Amino acid sequence: KYDRELPELAERSAADGQVSAQEAEVLWERAMSGGRVTDIERRTLRYARKKLRFTPPAAKFLSARLKEGDVRRPNRLVRWTWAKRKASGFPAFPVVLPKKEHRFTLVLCHPMGWGG
Repeated sequence: KYDRELPELAERSAADGQVSAQEAEVLWERAMSGGRVTDIERRTLRYARKKLRFTPPAAKFLSARLKEGDVRRPNRLVRWTWAKRKASGFPAFPVVLPKKEHRFTLVLCHPMGWGG
């Protein structure tokens, strides 16, 4: 059993002779459309990898992804909390509390200032 759309996309990607790294990334993203890559999608990508010609970077990319276990997309749900400065007439505003895994902090400023 194979996924129906992936082989068609792979064959269209290889129409110029070989699948490029960018096209391999598109194939992987298409396989991840449900939030994870199923066994059928993995089997389909392995079949495409075996039957079609890939550039060396594309082959390396796809092989590395296929060797990984059942990798899920990170949960991108952001939890907001309402903050209000003490002794301020400024209304409460939504903020995202920083976590250890955050790589950066985004601070949004209201056009009226901080109310101080």
